[in-house]
Amino acid sequence: MNNPFSQFSKIRSWFSVRKISLFWYRFYRRVFIVLFVCVSIFGVWYWYYNLYRYSWTEGAKKTFLDSYAQETDFKDAVFEKAVSNARERQSQYEKGASLEHDYFRLDKLPEETK
Repeated sequence: MNNPFSQFSKIRSWFSVRKISLFWYRFYRRVFIVLFVCVSIFGVWYWYYNLYRYSWTEGAKKTFLDSYAQETDFKDAVFEKAVSNARERQSQYEKGASLEHDYFRLDKLPEETK
């Protein structure tokens, strides 16, 4: 009878913890450089793909253009409200400050007003 785990023991001897740790200590810098290069290449490809190879469906284009037109249309009511608010503040500034109640008036004492 053939042992099904005999192949596993051969593979296990190739990948022992000692061999893997020695490989890591010898080549960890190269592994990180290869990893960095791979991530950089993927990032450049993804950037290029999204920048130059984009594609919109007709429905997405129409939705975008409609929402863009709604956002950029001139809103007369809001503008007129802002202008009237600015004119009102300007007129209040030009009138100046007026004291209706002079709390520091010393000609009449509070007891005498009763």
